[in-house]
Amino acid sequence: MKQEVRMAAMDAVRARAQEQGLFFFHDHFQEPWLTVPVGNHRESWLIKSRELFLWIAKTLRDNNFPYTKPLVKAIVDEFEMVSLVDGPMLDVFVRVGANEEAIYLDLADAEWRCVEITKAGWRILKGEAGVKFRRSPGMAALPLPVPGGSCKEILRFLNVRPEHEILFLSWLTFCFRPQGPYPILSMSGPQGAGKSTSAKTLRGLMDPNIARLVGAPRDKRSLIMAASNSRLLCFDNMSQITAEMSDLFCTIAVGGAHTERKYYLNDGTMVTFVFQNPICVNGISELPERPDLLDRCLVANLLGIADQDRRTEEAFWREFNAVSPRLLGAVLDAVVEGMERLDSVVLPEVPRMADFCRWGVAVESKLGYPPGSFLAAYRRNLADVNAAALENSPVAWSFHHFLRSIPERYFKGTAQQLLRDLNEYLALHDDRGSGKPLPLQHPKWPKSASALSGEIARVQPNLGKLGIAVSRGRTKARRWVELRAATDAVPMTAAPNDDAQSTRTVTHNPKKKQSGRKG
Repeated sequence: MKQEVRMAAMDAVRARAQEQGLFFFHDHFQEPWLTVPVGNHRESWLIKSRELFLWIAKTLRDNNFPYTKPLVKAIVDEFEMVSLVDGPMLDVFVRVGANEEAIYLDLADAEWRCVEITKAGWRILKGEAGVKFRRSPGMAALPLPVPGGSCKEILRFLNVRPEHEILFLSWLTFCFRPQGPYPILSMSGPQGAGKSTSAKTLRGLMDPNIARLVGAPRDKRSLIMAASNSRLLCFDNMSQITAEMSDLFCTIAVGGAHTERKYYLNDGTMVTFVFQNPICVNGISELPERPDLLDRCLVANLLGIADQDRRTEEAFWREFNAVSPRLLGAVLDAVVEGMERLDSVVLPEVPRMADFCRWGVAVESKLGYPPGSFLAAYRRNLADVNAAALENSPVAWSFHHFLRSIPERYFKGTAQQLLRDLNEYLALHDDRGSGKPLPLQHPKWPKSASALSGEIARVQPNLGKLGIAVSRGRTKARRWVELRAATDAVPMTAAPNDDAQSTRTVTHNPKKKQSGRKG
């Protein structure tokens, strides 16, 4: 292409950009963006995106210039320079964003409408939002919300025990908050308990996607990419959560970042992924096992659904889709209430996930529950989580019985000495006639002092709730650990391998209406 033609083509693209008011900016990671008018709305595109290439191609065609790769690259390079040098630095959000005045919810429809949520109420914006949004592949549109609904109506589509209802609804409304940390919702139950349907329902009211649910993430990078391109992560029918994934789930829910080399570049250029997302997982068995993950979880065991209460998938989703605009409007009303009341909430004590607890107290009345309902339900959840952490620990029960066998209920020594004494105690108290395997035969039983020390650190807060205090220290020559059981420590009468029922108790109202639920 001749130089004069090339310059004329670039001048034509510049003129169209100025005429349409293209807005150039960059994000905190020096990625170049621009906002482009499309029809009666505006969209934000990453420079070097397919959308921008098509816009340039159309502009060249409209001005009777040829579309060549060198010409397009030159235009894209110029746009990138303008974005990075002259454009302001702005945050770019997926589905939920916020500024100092409001929270914004991207409805992800073809008209790029969004909902602006403030302490005074919510409204639908048909123009550009107060923040920048990006669209990820697979994002589906939320229903257009309407007022007049009740959050309790959502329970028709969730197979939830009565004692868990307020936790589910508080969690759903908290997902609309732009910042966490977020509790991880973990659902378990037998086949046909509606776990997948409940997860789809929650996602459909917050962050619908073409792939409504996915299985366990394949590896670390696939989980990080999912967190970077979705708002709500839903993993269906998981059989276990590995130690690596457990740590990643904690990082994603609390907030973290991941940096790696940018693909196809060998010049040291790095790309950073930043994430803080709510997570929902479900499986037949209770999935979280490690105490650090359990402490961040809302655990719920769903009941099986009787055959006479089941509905076809078609009928279930037809009914849900018919009322989903009203349900979303009710959720937004609760978010408004939470924003208005949050600053006045003072907790009698500050538990783990304190931000979520304050939010639950702020929204409980709007959700339709009397004062104190949320904290009562959350305390029951904490007790359930603590029991699960102790059940899953290979050493917690052994500590309890070992200390009770010592008159002073006290041990102080190195981790190596503690491991030796535990092994000897368990070998002496081997009840071969019971047919129960020894903790020593547990696949996760620590085989070294360092492994035992790590397990103590993980389960230490849970042991403390049972009256077993753990202290650590060191002299010049060695490190030591101290275990002390209170004389009024809560008794632990069943071991993890016992056939006895779990000490956790869950009440259920058999008269609770289950209409509208699907297996």
